[in-house]
Amino acid sequence: MTALRLWSRRAAAEPSADRRHQRTVLITGASSGIGRATAREFHARGWTVFGTSRAPQVIGPSDRIDGVTYLPLDYHDPATIPAITKTLPRVDVLINNAGIGQAGAVEDVPVDAARELFEVNVFGPVELTRAYLPAMRADQGGTIIFIGSLITEVRVPFQSSYAASKLALVGYVQSLRHELRPYGIRTVLVEPGYIRTGIAQKRPWIAPPESPYFTRSTAVKRKVDHEHDRAADPTILARHLLRLSEHAGPLPPHTSIGVQAAALNLGPVN
Repeated sequence: MTALRLWSRRAAAEPSADRRHQRTVLITGASSGIGRATAREFHARGWTVFGTSRAPQVIGPSDRIDGVTYLPLDYHDPATIPAITKTLPRVDVLINNAGIGQAGAVEDVPVDAARELFEVNVFGPVELTRAYLPAMRADQGGTIIFIGSLITEVRVPFQSSYAASKLALVGYVQSLRHELRPYGIRTVLVEPGYIRTGIAQKRPWIAPPESPYFTRSTAVKRKVDHEHDRAADPTILARHLLRLSEHAGPLPPHTSIGVQAAALNLGPVN
């Protein structure tokens, strides 16, 4: 990793008072994991926080943060994006965090399942970003953060579709930041390693017993689940996102945080 990729606290200058108070952030996938931790950190800092969930009405009391406004967003329902921008026409920071996981051998994962993965991890965030760009251009400022993954650096077997969806964000952000720079809009991709979010329990791991990949696939699953069990607390990433948002200067193209790449390098599986 280069120093630029590992953007450190030393680069995060203290924001001015007018940039610190009563700024508005929209965090997708805010009902659990990284999104919930991020909503908590921004709210504690004094930001006006909006978070999305596929079903805000069923967020449990222990997951709901007082002072955070929850809005419905389901990337399977195209109508939810216009509904959000109607309720919340402009934001200072957009954090595209919501996403899903998927695993399994290429031969075992149906193409329709891979398409759904891209719909949620790539096309949904792209469409939400496009919806907020006109207001950000009018304001001549704003910050857009995409949550990627270190899986783009160290390939994990049987996660080809997931890795491809996160690699798509790499190219998207690299191009987008050049397009938006003249308008004062900052764009950055944050690539965390394993973060303790419960994604391992939610991620479908497609491994039919009759598959020729079954034995190796399930062995990798055990290793990946073990890494998730001992992963970093999402608060670490949430605070990094807050520092990026409050930093007054330019941001790097992407940064990495969390478990080191060595933990992702599972090695050969016999």
